[in-house]
Amino acid sequence: MLIKCDALRIESISSVGRTNPLVIECEYSQENLPIRKNFLVKAIGLPEITQSALYCELLGNLIAIEFGIETPEPVIVDLGMEFIQSNEVKKILWERNIKLKAGLGVGCKYFSQGFTAVKSDMFLSKELFEQAILIYGFDLLSQNPDRTENNPNCAVKGDKIIAFDFEKSLNFIYPLIGQQPAPWEISKLKSDNPHIFRSNLKAREKEINWQPLIEKLKQINKEKLEEICSFVPSEFGNYTDKICEHFLSIAANSNQLEFELQRSLL
Repeated sequence: MLIKCDALRIESISSVGRTNPLVIECEYSQENLPIRKNFLVKAIGLPEITQSALYCELLGNLIAIEFGIETPEPVIVDLGMEFIQSNEVKKILWERNIKLKAGLGVGCKYFSQGFTAVKSDMFLSKELFEQAILIYGFDLLSQNPDRTENNPNCAVKGDKIIAFDFEKSLNFIYPLIGQQPAPWEISKLKSDNPHIFRSNLKAREKEINWQPLIEKLKQINKEKLEEICSFVPSEFGNYTDKICEHFLSIAANSNQLEFELQRSLL
């Protein structure tokens, strides 16, 4: 079950990335005790943030977790009118010409120290390399073009690669013009910028084992997908049918997936 928390106080505005997410101190209840934590929050009024972007941000994160990918803890944040209209918030937002709207936003655990930025040519240990395979494969399956050398959207923290920023994933929920490849034909997906891990995987192609990713895919059935989709607030949109159709179609053709994944590195 997702945590839903209330926005209390704005700490800062992130200068990293297109959307300028907010660092907000939030409060929620755990075992009848109030807990306060800082979360990185995206909400309506920030650059490029729409309801469907919030849907993809939250659901992309939740499905990535099902694939065994390490992500910051996702939460739903209630930005109430009292918070929006507080003098402190209005002053900080006015300085950046941001007109935040009251309502629900999507947050994730905020970390600012103890991590290393990912670069396309960095050495990856065996453990990190296996995680890179999962992230690369998942981004292709979820049609996420937004994890590139210029915008890696992941970081190494200890022995984990943490993936974040999913608002550009799940592109298949939007109406598309012209004939599109089948969901499992991931080698046909085109991107102007290569994935952050593509060159690393290509250089160590003989070490790649796609089976853990494929096995994770096979374990995600319709009931599980519908359960995950039910966590997303209805105001963000409802694309459950498209989500199920997409991933179940890939799973039904999983015998072709290893070839497609390998071919994507050509």
